[in-house]
Amino acid sequence: PPANLAELTDYARRTGGGIARLAGALLGAADPATLDAVEMAGTAYALAGILRAVPFHARAKRRLLPADLSATAGVKPSDYFELRPAAEIAAVVRRVAQAATEEIARARAARATIDRRALPVLAHARLAEIYLSGLAKAGFQPMAPRREISALRKQMALYWALRRGRY
Repeated sequence: PPANLAELTDYARRTGGGIARLAGALLGAADPATLDAVEMAGTAYALAGILRAVPFHARAKRRLLPADLSATAGVKPSDYFELRPAAEIAAVVRRVAQAATEEIARARAARATIDRRALPVLAHARLAEIYLSGLAKAGFQPMAPRREISALRKQMALYWALRRGRY
């Protein structure tokens, strides 16, 4: 697992954030403020994806949640690998979700100056927000059964984000 939240966020920035930045550039956005906002939205989306994948990774005996937060919360590897909902895991997930929410807020802070051509990529911040909201409703328990978000809801969220020019 990553050593700390900064390492996990850096991983998300280099993967999801980097892909989002490239997509924004391919859509014609060239100014640094827009590309930074796109990268932040992509980072948030990647962090949300990591949280959604906790059960999948646990089945493969892998952990992507920060080691220091897990140790501080008292998470035992067996808590992950036995797919048991645990308050300790929820505390770690809550903190990573908070980091993703902060990335979304930072991306939105640049809303007035962004190149609108990047909106299709920025709209993924809205999807990240929906996933994070679902986790919050489940008490940040990634192992707890939860309803999958329908494809229609995701499509409508993207549609309305683009239609309104918001993310």
